[in-house]
Amino acid sequence: MKTINQFIFLIVMLCLFGCKQDKTAIEKVVNSFYNHQITDYKMADKNLLSSELIELIKQAEKIELSSKERIKHSEFPTDKPVMIEGDIFTSVYEGQTGFEILEIKIKDNKATVLIELKNNLKKIPWQDEMQLIDQNGWKIDNVIFKNIHPDIGSTQALLKGFIDGYNNTN
Repeated sequence: MKTINQFIFLIVMLCLFGCKQDKTAIEKVVNSFYNHQITDYKMADKNLLSSELIELIKQAEKIELSSKERIKHSEFPTDKPVMIEGDIFTSVYEGQTGFEILEIKIKDNKATVLIELKNNLKKIPWQDEMQLIDQNGWKIDNVIFKNIHPDIGSTQALLKGFIDGYNNTN
């Protein structure tokens, strides 16, 4: 019986230690991303992003470049090309100037981080939810827009909508 109790204690301690390590790693990713993140999505640190999110960003970049080139050689070369403007990693166009991690939940190889964000131009802070996936380390997979623009949905939804909208008109 004593051996069984020791075994159970060991398993519980390993789980607690593993969860703490994961939370610390997740905090590091979120802090690194938002401390260095700028409003141009193309400048986001790809080392912190999931493979699916990187692929969506590459497709959007390709569309922007294609549109720019097409307009440059068109009858109206001063027209504005299709592009994504504003911060796509928060639900506020201008982006964030500060943030605080409120909660981290981990289930299997996925994590959800509730973040309170602020922008010095806005008077009211807001919350978004960052989703991470473990792909040989924790990577940002999506940001769910919770308060300001829930109609847009998320970073991935915004990128997919941009890509689909362009592909459906061209």
